[in-house]
Amino acid sequence: FPQLNGNALIAYYSSLIVRGCEFPSVTFGEPVGVLGGRTGGRVLFEGNHFGTTVGYADVLEASLLKRPGPILEVINNIFEGGGDDGLDLDGCDAHVEGNLFKHFHKDASNQSTSISSAIAVGIYTHGETSDITAVRNVFLENDYDFEFKEQATLDRSEEHTSELQS
Repeated sequence: FPQLNGNALIAYYSSLIVRGCEFPSVTFGEPVGVLGGRTGGRVLFEGNHFGTTVGYADVLEASLLKRPGPILEVINNIFEGGGDDGLDLDGCDAHVEGNLFKHFHKDASNQSTSISSAIAVGIYTHGETSDITAVRNVFLENDYDFEFKEQATLDRSEEHTSELQS
C-alpha cells in the first residue's frame, strides 16, 4: 500500500486473510477497519507491518466479530505506534498473539478525552461485549498496553512489557 494517506482496507461482513503486507504511516484516517465477518469465513492479519497514525485514529479498528462466528486473529505483526490505539476492538472477540506493539502515545493532534493504548477493548453500539485472548505479545514504550472498558474480558498469558529509561 505505497503512498497511502488514509484507509487502506475497509471490510464489511467479509472473509479475509491479510499476510505479509506493509501498511505505511498515515497522517489522516485509520488504515484498517473491519465490521463483522462472513459466516464460515475468517478474519486474519498475520505477519504484517503497520506504520504509525496521527491524532484520534486507530491503526486497526474491528467490531462485531463474535463467537460462534469468525473472530479477529492478529498474529505476528509489528505495530509502530500512533496517537490513539493500535487495536480498537469494540464488540469484537479476538485472538492476539506474537505481536510487537510500540510507541502508542496520545499526541497533540488527538483532542479526544480518551487515552492512547496498544489494545483498547470495549462494548459496541448495541451492547455487544468483547472477549480477547492475548498471548506472547511484546509491548514497548506505550502510554497504556491495554485499556478495558464496559464489561470486556481478557485471557492473557506470557505478555512482555518494556519501558525504556531515559
